[in-house]
Amino acid sequence: MNERNLFDAAKVIRRNEEMVRIDFSKPEHRAYVLAELGGVDHLRQTFPDLYAHYIQAVCRDSQRISESVQVGEPDAFEDAVDIFYGFYDKQKEHLVCKGVTSIKQDAMYICQRIHVYQENGVLLMATGSVSPDCHHAVLLLDEPISLSESQANSNLVFDFFSLWYEERNGLQAACYNTEDSLVWNAVDYVQKVTVLDPVHKKTGPDSPIVVCYNRTSQAGEQIDYDSYEEAFDPVTNRQRLYLDVGAEVELASEALPFSAVDVPKLLLKLDCQSGIASYQKADRVQVIMDAFQATEKGFTFHLDKDWKDVVPAARLPMREPVDFLLRVEFLANDYQKRGRFIVESGKDPSPTGDCIVPISQLYFLWGCIADDTPVLMKGGTVKPASQVQIGDQIAMETGIGRVKDVITGREEEPLFCICTKNGRQICCTGFHPVLTRRGFVTAEELTGEDEVKDLTDGFVPITALYPVRHRDVVNFSVEPEDTSLPYATMVCDHLVVGDYELQCVCTKASTQKPDVHAEPTGEVKKLMEYFGSAGR
Repeated sequence: MNERNLFDAAKVIRRNEEMVRIDFSKPEHRAYVLAELGGVDHLRQTFPDLYAHYIQAVCRDSQRISESVQVGEPDAFEDAVDIFYGFYDKQKEHLVCKGVTSIKQDAMYICQRIHVYQENGVLLMATGSVSPDCHHAVLLLDEPISLSESQANSNLVFDFFSLWYEERNGLQAACYNTEDSLVWNAVDYVQKVTVLDPVHKKTGPDSPIVVCYNRTSQAGEQIDYDSYEEAFDPVTNRQRLYLDVGAEVELASEALPFSAVDVPKLLLKLDCQSGIASYQKADRVQVIMDAFQATEKGFTFHLDKDWKDVVPAARLPMREPVDFLLRVEFLANDYQKRGRFIVESGKDPSPTGDCIVPISQLYFLWGCIADDTPVLMKGGTVKPASQVQIGDQIAMETGIGRVKDVITGREEEPLFCICTKNGRQICCTGFHPVLTRRGFVTAEELTGEDEVKDLTDGFVPITALYPVRHRDVVNFSVEPEDTSLPYATMVCDHLVVGDYELQCVCTKASTQKPDVHAEPTGEVKKLMEYFGSAGR
């Protein structure tokens, strides 16, 4: 790989702080991809299957040349490639960068590479990796390097490249670029950062910070942030992304007073394992600047909690882990000094030159049954799900359970309507677990071959599975009277389904792949060797 040619090829298409989706019909995009893959001859000889996929992608994209290439970060968790941060840690003398690829469909592989250059195109460092059979991959760079005085007085350029292959959509690729200025030293000015939001309000410090959007808990337990009412847009029937973000910052005395936040450098993102969302700054620069106020010891801020983005119901299972990132750059001491800090979930609190402040990971809540679903109570009576209250006793597959929490909400996507041969019917979200002969299966994983458990008739065949619009939904957290039972169930129109807690377990099992993969073979193994050596 000729690093200078690669830098020049990337320079033609890169957009600072923006994702560029590769359009294989464009010569400049093909030139960049081929430079990453060692040239067309190397690609054809070393990776013949990938070369065939590349040719198919060129033909595919050439047939839709009238469509514009997607440039910029998506506003609704589309396929995304992103640099969460890239900087030089002056205290540790490390180059640090985190790249993330998050796509809608599982890919055969996701190939990723980070290159770090001086602004004149001289390569400083590179790393890469290949993740097989996944829809979410992270590439971390944290390596020691000593920069000369001249290097420390220039900008760094971080290029992140991602390439993946899906059976349905073929070969896809994207790149993301960011820069880091080294003409100032951030470590001297930020003394302390106290995060005000997001923080634990009701959950314990060892648990995730729980955020609930189109669901709300009657018990009020285990939810730190609830935007159930205010974030719902009745016009579009979508849930807007709301999340409070704020902090108090103490500065060193030589950096006082605080002058202003650098809005173009402000970065606020969520990585939700199945997509990336960003705080939208367009058309509200002054509002953001006004949110940062000087204090005697530094400054404080609380951003508008409306991210101008949406929360997509179909993409988020119950309690999906979400990584949080906030990067703030500011001017101080009558605009003479510049500082920076980062707030990130799950980051080790080891000292760094950029004052990285760790917070807990976030969880988003999702998934329920229709509010008019008939629920079997203790004694054989039936109530609509919307009338079941905390403390009620309901029938389970085995024994009785007490309702300890009721979660109500709105569903933006169609529910799954499940009909059986004996005339039973239940409508639920795709992530709700239903008892079948093969165990509990989420509704979206059911097939026409499945038989579901009827409390009276045993396992009965499914005769129909189809989507149905139904806005209001309910879910229960149930505590079995028999404490020896491993989980709680509910009986809805005589069909046995799981409660809130069991749904969390089933969702995790259906969305997370095992940590141990079979040993890669063939081209995937070659790609892992190629990208793992950073293309050398």
